[in-house]
Amino acid sequence: MLSDEELKHFQDILLAKRHETQEELNELKELSKEKDQSSENAAYASHIAEMGTDAQEQEKIYLLTERLNDFLRNLNEALDRIANKTYGSCQICGKDIDKERLEAVPQTQLCLECKVKMG
Repeated sequence: MLSDEELKHFQDILLAKRHETQEELNELKELSKEKDQSSENAAYASHIAEMGTDAQEQEKIYLLTERLNDFLRNLNEALDRIANKTYGSCQICGKDIDKERLEAVPQTQLCLECKVKMG
């Protein structure tokens, strides 16, 4: 069981990571808008190969956005666990998660043993 001081420490880490992730998502949103506008402006003037490259870039942005949204959801869930004092307990076996693991992966829900079992 983590102390209130330890919970506050991990909350600060999670909030910082959430802020960074939101900033990255905002940057991707702007980049996506720019790509959309440049694609619309150049749709008729571009070579077919350039249009394929633009589509590939848009797909990369979309996939990265999805990944960051998943990460953001995990961060928010970890913050919820801090709020209800269940943070640091494995969601499968209920054992305490090592503090070293929480430092490395603060949004984790599983102890290392259960994570290894799950693959």
